[in-house]
Amino acid sequence: MTSFEEVNLTCLRRWDPDLVLALGCLDTAADVRVQPARKGGLTLAKSGRFVHSRYDPIKEAISVVGATTDGAEPGDAALHIHFGFGLGFFAEADAPPSATPMLVFEPETDFVRAALRHRDLRRLTDQGRCHLCLDLKRLRLLLRRHLTKGVRKLSLVFSPYHRQQFPQLLTEFLELIKSERNRLGVVQQAERTLFRDFMTATLQAFPLWSRAPGAERLVNHYRGLPAVIAVAGPSLERNLADLTPFRDRVLVFALARTARALERYGIEPHFLVHTEAEDYRHLIDTCTHLTRTIFLLSEQCHHQMHSVPHQATYIYQNPTNLVSRWLADRQPKLRHLPLPTAGSVATEAFSLATLFGCDPVILIGQDLANSGKRHYAASHYNPAFAFTANDRRSTRGYFGGKVDTFAHYLHFRDWYGEALESYRARSPARAFFNATEGGAHLPGFDRCKLREALIREAVSAETIRNRLDRLPALDPSEAVTAAERASVIGEIRQRLDRIRRGVRAFTAFRNEVAGSASRLERQPDWRREVVQKLIRFNRHFGEWQNELPFLGAFLPEDLQVEAADRPASTEPDLIRELTELAHLFGALDQALDSLTPIVAELDRAMEEGS
Repeated sequence: MTSFEEVNLTCLRRWDPDLVLALGCLDTAADVRVQPARKGGLTLAKSGRFVHSRYDPIKEAISVVGATTDGAEPGDAALHIHFGFGLGFFAEADAPPSATPMLVFEPETDFVRAALRHRDLRRLTDQGRCHLCLDLKRLRLLLRRHLTKGVRKLSLVFSPYHRQQFPQLLTEFLELIKSERNRLGVVQQAERTLFRDFMTATLQAFPLWSRAPGAERLVNHYRGLPAVIAVAGPSLERNLADLTPFRDRVLVFALARTARALERYGIEPHFLVHTEAEDYRHLIDTCTHLTRTIFLLSEQCHHQMHSVPHQATYIYQNPTNLVSRWLADRQPKLRHLPLPTAGSVATEAFSLATLFGCDPVILIGQDLANSGKRHYAASHYNPAFAFTANDRRSTRGYFGGKVDTFAHYLHFRDWYGEALESYRARSPARAFFNATEGGAHLPGFDRCKLREALIREAVSAETIRNRLDRLPALDPSEAVTAAERASVIGEIRQRLDRIRRGVRAFTAFRNEVAGSASRLERQPDWRREVVQKLIRFNRHFGEWQNELPFLGAFLPEDLQVEAADRPASTEPDLIRELTELAHLFGALDQALDSLTPIVAELDRAMEEGS
C-alpha cells in the first residue's frame, strides 16, 4: 500500500465508508496508466487516450473550471456538480467554499482507484466536502440531500475526456439533474400551498383514522392477483369498456375522481384510494356501488371521506407528515404503513397495489399529459386545474414524439421510473403494464393494450372474492384506546399552553426593554441581563419547534426556514435583535391561534365518540 493510499483511505473511512466498500481493492486495469506530465506532476491515460492534458493537467483544469459560466452573485449558495473526476484536478481547481458541497460523478471506477493510489486527496475528501459517485443512483441520493431550497444556483463542470467518451451517460447525468431540480420545485410549491392543509386535516381526522386498522395488514395479502389502477386521466373512459367484462376477475383500484366513471360502466371497485386534504366527498357521496369497497385512506385525507358508506377502512401514512410522525412517536399503535409516494393519489394507489403483492399491476388513465382543456376524465365532475405558462413542459409521448405536460406531471413520471427500478430489483419476474395508450411515456412500464393484458392475466371471480372476503382482523390488543388517544392530544394541548406562556413572557420582556431603551447604554448590568434573556428566548424558539415540529406548518412560509435555523447571538444589536425576534414571536402567536381551536375541536369530537 502506498503512503497516498493509506492517508486517503483513512480519511474516506471516516467521511465516506460506503465509497470505500464500493471501490474494493485499489488495483487498476492494465490499460489505465498514471504517468508524469511534461510540465510536471501526473497525468492519466486509458487505452492510450489521455484523461487529462499530457502537458499540464493543472493548467487545463483551471482553464476548464474558469470557463464555467454561472452568473453567480456574491454570497449565492451554490451546489457544485462535476461530470468526471480522473485524478481530481478539476475538483481541486473548482475549490468551492468550505461550506459548499461538491458532487462528482465518475463512471470509471479505476480512475478513482488510481487517484487514491497516486495523489493526496485529503483536501477534497476531508470533512466530507467532495462526494464521489460511481453510479447515477448514488448521485440521485446525494442530490436529494444537498439540492435544497437554500441552493440558489448550480455550478456544473465537465471533463472534456468524459464528455467525449460517455455521451449517453452525459445525457442521463443532465436528465437526472433536470429531474431533481423539477422535483425540488414541485415539492416546494406543494409545501407552500398544501402543507398546512395536510397538517390540519391530519389533526381533524385523528378521531377517525386512529380507530382504523393500518394498511400494513394487507401487505402481500393479495400476492399474485392482477390489479388494474383506474387513474383519472382524460383517456380513462376509452379503456373502461374493455375492463367491464373482467371487472370481477381482477382487483380494481379506484380514486375518488374515477368512482363515477366506473359506476357508469357497472364496475364496482374493490378499493378506493384517497389522500386529499380538501373535501372530495361530493365526488362519491351519491355513488351506489361502493358499499363493498375497501377504502384505503391516508391519515391526512379530509375527515368527511370516512362518512361515505363502504365496507372497511385501512389507513396508510405519508412519511413526510409531521403530525402523524409525532403522534406515532408517542403512541406506537398509531404507526401505520409509510407509503412511498410522489404526492399524487395515483402513485399511492400504485404503491399500495404493489405492496399488497399484486402481479401484474396495470395502469389505465395515467396520461400525465395535457389533452386540450381536459386534465381529467369526467371533466364535468373533475374540472381542469389552474396553471401558468411557467408550469408547462413537454416530454416523450406514449407512442413517441412529444406531448404537452406540466412540471408536477414530470415529477410523477420520474417517480414511477425510480419506484419501478426498486421494485424490479426485488422482484425481477413481476410485471408492470401501462395500458393507458396515450399521454406521456412512463419509464420502466411495459406497454400493452388493456384487453390483451386482461385476457392473459385475469383470474377467476371466485379467486378474487375468496381473497377479498378474508380481510385481516384487528387484534383488540393493538387497537388504540380512548384513553391513549386522549393522552396524545392532551400532550399537544399542554405543549401549546406552555408555548403560549412563553410568548406572553417574551411580550412582557419586549415591552419592558422598549420602555427603558436608554438604560441599555448607561447600565452595563442591565444590558447583560437583556442579552442573556434574548439568548434564552432564541433558544426557546428552537426548542418549541422541536417539541411540536408541525408548528412550523402554521408559520408564514417566509419565516419557516429563518425560524428553524435561527442562531443565538452572543452580543447582538439589541434593538434590531429584539425587533426581529418580536416579528417571529408575533407569527408564532398567530400559529398558536390557528392550532388551538383545532385541538379544542378534537377534544370535543373524542368526547362525543368515546
